[in-house]
Amino acid sequence: MVKSGSTGNLYVRNKNIEVINTPLSVGEFIAVKHADGVSWWLVTPLRNSNTFLFFRFDSSGVAFSHEQTIGNLPSPSREGYGQMTFNHQGSMLARYVPTYDVELLDFDRSLGLLKNFRSFPVQYDPFSFDGGCCFSPNGRFLYLVATLNIYQVDITASDISASQVTVETWDGFKDPIGTTFNKCQLGPDCKIYIDGPDLRYYHVIHQPDLPGLACEAEQRGLVMPTPIGPSLPYFPNYRLGPPDNPGPPCTATVSVQGVAGASGAGLKVFPNPANNLVYLSYELHSPEAHFELLNSLGQVLRSLTLTASEGAVPVSLGDLPVGMYFYRLLEKDSASQSGTLIIQR
Repeated sequence: MVKSGSTGNLYVRNKNIEVINTPLSVGEFIAVKHADGVSWWLVTPLRNSNTFLFFRFDSSGVAFSHEQTIGNLPSPSREGYGQMTFNHQGSMLARYVPTYDVELLDFDRSLGLLKNFRSFPVQYDPFSFDGGCCFSPNGRFLYLVATLNIYQVDITASDISASQVTVETWDGFKDPIGTTFNKCQLGPDCKIYIDGPDLRYYHVIHQPDLPGLACEAEQRGLVMPTPIGPSLPYFPNYRLGPPDNPGPPCTATVSVQGVAGASGAGLKVFPNPANNLVYLSYELHSPEAHFELLNSLGQVLRSLTLTASEGAVPVSLGDLPVGMYFYRLLEKDSASQSGTLIIQR
């Protein structure tokens, strides 16, 4: 449990607290905001089971809430070869393993209950084995990744199976391992990232809200400078609020403009993705603000003081390797802003 000290710093007060002692499903632990817009639901199935466990996570810590049995019983031999995910709105859950039917369930964020179970078949390539699934930001499309192919289905269609479109097929590239398709994740910049056996490459779906090939799937669209491990970072929708005020739709840049009770500098960082140079466009409410660019380890790589007299400030990126970075703008007596920046060359 993490608590704030008197100086405002964080410290660990308790650790290694056992919440539950039972075998859990491999790779199917996901999170979504509670309907209160503050606390969280943590959801995971039991091992080789269609029984889901629900934990409540708030300022007091993590506590087991309840369990629910719903949906199809999975095959024990295929556990760990698929993925489970919430949509960006927190209203639907998809559970998927290649070669099996896709499962969809609606989710009640107030009660933490799954309902309205349904499933649909998918036409798979015979070499489909491992893979993952991810919703488009607007929730209309579900992307199904299956080793050699990426499929898109329209979950609003009267016949979901008939809406299946192949939006990308592996091109055979090896370096030296084949860069096939595996798990996927909606990033904070509203693009979908897909990993594979070669841990230096992410495949990218640039426009996941668009149908068919217009989604712009790009193989190896993000090249990492070093291997990044056999998995993807997990990004639940931190912006999700209560049902009557669910927060902004998925946007590439986080801004507090227009949010009741908050003020900000209206920061824009462009172009994004960037090459060797990026520009900061802003409008301050204070005499000055502080901009920082950080890597995935939280190390500050660029630090600038911005004044109200300036309008657009260039920032050199030439010495930074390609990859995903994070930025933040701190303005005195105002809400801070943050976002992600992709460097590509």
